[in-house]
Amino acid sequence: MEMQVAEHIVRVSLVTLKGRLDINNAPELRTRLQDLLNQGFYNFVLDLSEVAFMDSAIMAAFISLLKNARLKEGDVAVVSPRSDDARRIFHLTKFDRVFVMKTTVIDALKVF
Repeated sequence: MEMQVAEHIVRVSLVTLKGRLDINNAPELRTRLQDLLNQGFYNFVLDLSEVAFMDSAIMAAFISLLKNARLKEGDVAVVSPRSDDARRIFHLTKFDRVFVMKTTVIDALKVF
């Protein structure tokens, strides 16, 4: 009998964001996400469950992350914000169809 066993380990970066996300903190967010990409993380869970507000600058940072992760054969799963205001931007921009959206961190981690 011949048998091969291989272990496949997937690195996932869990990024938890809270509060108000807008143009004022978008540059720092972009930098920190790029640092993770540079460290070899290509699969991300963005936990936005406690985000109260997001603007287009933040959404642009998320799209940039998604694009760069997919270039490295990774992906981004998002834990939906509980706040109606924050969740609405995903719906209005149709990004809820672009990102893998989940309701819990556990479910988002299962994507990988």
